[in-house]
Amino acid sequence: MFKYSLASLMLLFTCAKAQVNSNRLSVVPQKPAPGKPVELTYNVKLGPLNNGKQVKAAFYQFSDYKWHTDTAIMEVQGSNVKATFNLLPEASFAAVKFYQGSLRMPDSTDNNQEKGFAIAITNAKGKKLPGGALAQALFKLPGYSGGLPGYFEGNTAKMSSDSLALLLNEELKQKGSKPSKFVNQYLALQRAIKGTQFKAEAPALLSKLLEDPDLSEGGMEEIQRVMQFELKDEAGGLKLKKQILEKYPHGNYARLEAFQKTINTHSTKEEIIANSEVFLKNFPIAEWRKHPNNQDYVYYGVYRNLATSYFDTGNYDALLRLRPDWDFKTQNEVYRWNVMRAYMSKRVPLSQLQPLADSLYKGLLTKVNDGSYMVDFDSKNQAQENAYEQLKNRTGDQINIHYQAGDYKGALTYFDVFRPQEKYADADLNAIHVEMLDKTGQKQLMQPVLESSVKANAVTPAMFDRLKQLYIQQHGNLDGYDNYLASLKSADKMSELHASVKAHMLNQDVMPFAMEDMNGNIVRSTDWGDKIVVIDFWATWCRPCIMAFPGMQMLVDKYAKDPDVDFYFVGTMQFGDYKQKVKDFMKREGWRFKVLHDGVDKKTGEQNEVFATYAKLFNSSGIPRKIILKNGVLRYTTEGYGGSPSELVDEISYAIELLKADK
Repeated sequence: MFKYSLASLMLLFTCAKAQVNSNRLSVVPQKPAPGKPVELTYNVKLGPLNNGKQVKAAFYQFSDYKWHTDTAIMEVQGSNVKATFNLLPEASFAAVKFYQGSLRMPDSTDNNQEKGFAIAITNAKGKKLPGGALAQALFKLPGYSGGLPGYFEGNTAKMSSDSLALLLNEELKQKGSKPSKFVNQYLALQRAIKGTQFKAEAPALLSKLLEDPDLSEGGMEEIQRVMQFELKDEAGGLKLKKQILEKYPHGNYARLEAFQKTINTHSTKEEIIANSEVFLKNFPIAEWRKHPNNQDYVYYGVYRNLATSYFDTGNYDALLRLRPDWDFKTQNEVYRWNVMRAYMSKRVPLSQLQPLADSLYKGLLTKVNDGSYMVDFDSKNQAQENAYEQLKNRTGDQINIHYQAGDYKGALTYFDVFRPQEKYADADLNAIHVEMLDKTGQKQLMQPVLESSVKANAVTPAMFDRLKQLYIQQHGNLDGYDNYLASLKSADKMSELHASVKAHMLNQDVMPFAMEDMNGNIVRSTDWGDKIVVIDFWATWCRPCIMAFPGMQMLVDKYAKDPDVDFYFVGTMQFGDYKQKVKDFMKREGWRFKVLHDGVDKKTGEQNEVFATYAKLFNSSGIPRKIILKNGVLRYTTEGYGGSPSELVDEISYAIELLKADK
């Protein structure tokens, strides 16, 4: 039996309340009930979070002896922010953590100064529910021991062994509550309570657990793991493993062993097909879904390998027969890995690929809300948003496949699948949209699409040319065209872009440099004087770099007659005869750029002598990387390419105009 001190008993009383004790958080209702909504109000001014940034809440609830996580962006109401979460029907304990940025790598957090924002959930009489005391104890354990990963910093929230023992004892007094129902958590608490004595006392604890006829297979697995790997009882562990396999011939252990045989990387396509079909016959996914556990990755792996083998051997009918068994995540991966791989490599005729893609895509539409990405994210919201993002990508793939196959009418129907915020967000798809409207005789719809694309700031050079042509047809000339174009742009989007540009402005001295141009002449940065010089670091192997070139060409043309602005395109981190490669590329593609070759670093032999000095400043060697120099000082930088030529033009143009105004 546990022995308690007076201090321990007083702590138990304190723990029993386990309710929010903070002047900056209020909970409505004050006594939340399972299955009901709970509203959280947080006073930002009283907490450590930045008042100017968006506040989010991570809401954790303990239900059916497991932690469940959800997140929400909090709604601003004066100095407060609010969010509502729905408690699960079996919820017995909850906690909340406020943060800014992303949950996995937050910019700042508030967990009530390491005390935690704990929320007790009770029955109608105000008493704890089964699981409540257990969750209260687990809450203060490290994440890897049953607590909440990342909720507390270090061990500052660690509870005394006496307190943990009191809470565990309180849980075991609940009607119907016993260790065999929560073996993993029970053993985690026993480790924390007994400390160094755990290994000595564990065999007796495990034996008692094994005597319970209600012990589940999962409980037996955890006992086997502790026995074999923690207590180093090899013989006992293997004996128990054999007992588990005999008692559950189609259970988790058996499934895992069969899976490991199925995914042999040295197997031929035919062997993978044969082994996978046997696996699915012996361990049908329908049976697993009746009592799902964390082995979803097993079916994901089996189906992915089997579908790829069917695809590579041309057995598309067999592949499609699997489709009803797949969740959204699996089906999305089968489409991405097989259909898009074949589309990009052009190894399967479009006449064969399109029907297969259409069938898979229909399945995605029906399963996008199935929550199958939950295992990869912290919350339902994040998982669902990722599913929508994946569906958006596959919708774009469908448009491209039908477009390349010449099925313009079919391709146009997919634009209706996009959510409003997605419909005009991709410049390349917008360009295809306009072209297909033209080809299908729907010219009256072209201008609305072009105008919506301008509002979304996702326009290609060809689209600007088409919009200009339409304007001339309607007005006879270009008078007022610039004002018309400006009126189409979203004020909110432009404001966001301008704020982002200002945030990336710098004022940092850099070392002068000299590089060779394509004609063998040396260009020195010291010769640029007070010019505003935009430098684009790129490489012939860098697809995002080249995708950004249409926008960069628009910028070069825009400032072609401006003596105070210049552009240079520096090829860097290339291989082989990079000078000839760059020359051939520019000639073949027709870009009208001033090109420089980065020097070769004498120490490393890599062609990144100048770029490496900038990479150190940014702690990143990613390209495309654009920098703007003025008077030999680094004034602006940005990495990557967002996919919109027009947005890139607006971004760099605004940075240039800011520097022009900065005398």
